[in-house]
Amino acid sequence: MTELQALVAALQGHGVYAAFGPELRKVMEEGFQKTKEGLNDTLFLVLRTAAIRSISADLSPVAYEKAVKLATDQARRQARTLATNLFDTELEKLGQLIADGLEHGWGPREIARRMDVVKGLDAQRVAQYERLREYLESLDLPDAQVERRLDREFQKLLRDRREVIAATEARFATAAAREAEAKARGNRWKASITVGDSRVSDICAANEAAGVIGIDEEFPSGHRMPPFHLLCRCTLAYGTSDSQKTGMERRANERTAATAKARGAYPEEG
Repeated sequence: MTELQALVAALQGHGVYAAFGPELRKVMEEGFQKTKEGLNDTLFLVLRTAAIRSISADLSPVAYEKAVKLATDQARRQARTLATNLFDTELEKLGQLIADGLEHGWGPREIARRMDVVKGLDAQRVAQYERLREYLESLDLPDAQVERRLDREFQKLLRDRREVIAATEARFATAAAREAEAKARGNRWKASITVGDSRVSDICAANEAAGVIGIDEEFPSGHRMPPFHLLCRCTLAYGTSDSQKTGMERRANERTAATAKARGAYPEEG
């Protein structure tokens, strides 16, 4: 069952589905599909352009052309991944709003109005926005003042999310360009490197702990390169020869231990 099918099935269990009308499923399916396809196409163009611009000019003409082709292929894959992640976030937000609406007894029009108000935000920021709404409404302030405060908060949250998405797009593009360059230079190995502080995520720590892997292999998270999630700060090290691989493995073990200590995975000795 797809995310959309699950959402429709959940809706069908409530009166709100019938209240929206028999055309709801058709509208949702067509609208969601067009949105996802359009998002994928746009992201591919953005990522491909940025990746090609990031390729070093000091490559030989043959290596440069190879890097451009590899970066283009990688941009296409990364666009699909990012589009899916963003799209799933929108579905999560939609489902949460509907669930909240049913819990609070909102009618279809109120649910639809709130969906429109928070368009462009993710589920976490929607929750933050709704908490502020509930707080302001509890203060018995004039409606105009409440709306002004909410609009300021919405614009701030929207800017924050756009910055996160833009930063992720930039990381995707840079990573695609670096992989293309590495392959053009004949690199065979890679290792993930975290920043080594207490804020390193479980995903990133596990990828770093995987050590040195083949350049075409996936890390434990299922990714071939960072970003492994939104706001990921990881980078990759590449190597060509077996001697380089040995050195990379030693450094990877040292980094893994240092990261584990920083994250409090085990008590510091001495």
